[in-house]
Formats: sequence, structure tokens, C-alpha cells
Amino acid sequence: MKYLGRYRLGERVPLALQCVTLAGVPTWPDAAPYADVWNAAGTKIKTVRMVVVDRFRVTGLFTRRLFLGAEFAVGSCRVVYRYTTNSAVDVGQDHDYFELIGGGHADGPVISMHAFDRPGALYVVHGTAAGRLLRGRNPS
Repeated sequence: MKYLGRYRLGERVPLALQCVTLAGVPTWPDAAPYADVWNAAGTKIKTVRMVVVDRFRVTGLFTRRLFLGAEFAVGSCRVVYRYTTNSAVDVGQDHDYFELIGGGHADGPVISMHAFDRPGALYVVHGTAAGRLLRGRNPS
């Protein structure tokens, strides 16, 4: 178990997992591992599949950047990784945890923006890290 740090809404948490046998030897799982995210109250928030890092250079290493969207709330979260090897003879499980602190926005930061200067107002269109396109104007 490791502490992954403190994050705000709209940020991404880097998850990483090394799959091993019961003897502790790195191995390939039968399928891509799952990462279950739980809040402090014991409620499952999200389940994601992990992605292989470099199949031909590192055995059994998986990663994922978990986006902290609207389904997350301030508090501590636990990540439980699950996978099987040798057709469910060896069942692997590992876990990490991180804290979600106040601040940020569920849509994430603005990653693109364009302004349109028109008579009567300045219009702004911007895209967020969550993939949303938003618009606004000044004066409103």
C-alpha cells in the first residue's frame, strides 16, 4: 500500500500496478487488471481497467491516470487493484490511497480557449480537460 498524494477535483491521479505471482515474481495476468475506487464510507465510486505500460520491456506493469470528476467528494479514497493469473489459481490484490482536498472543478482545467470580439459583447468558447465545451460572454 502506498500513499499517492493530495489532489483536487479535475486533476488526474496516476495509478500503477506491478502484477506478481504468489511467490512475488512479476507475471502477466489473465486479463487487464481492474482498479476499484472506494470512498472513506466504504462506497464504491468507480471501476476502471488498467492499461499495460510496455508489453515487450516490462513484465506485468500496468498504469492508468484516474480523472477526478463530479462523482468524487472531499475526503480520502482507497484504490483496490484486482487481477488473476494462471486462470484464477493465483488471485492478486493490492491497494493504494489518496486524499481529495477542497478546490478545483469537476470539469478540470481549461485546456483551450478562443475569444470572438463582436459588437455588443466579447464571446469566449473554451474546452475543459473533461471534454466539455463551454461558452460565455462579457458583459453577461
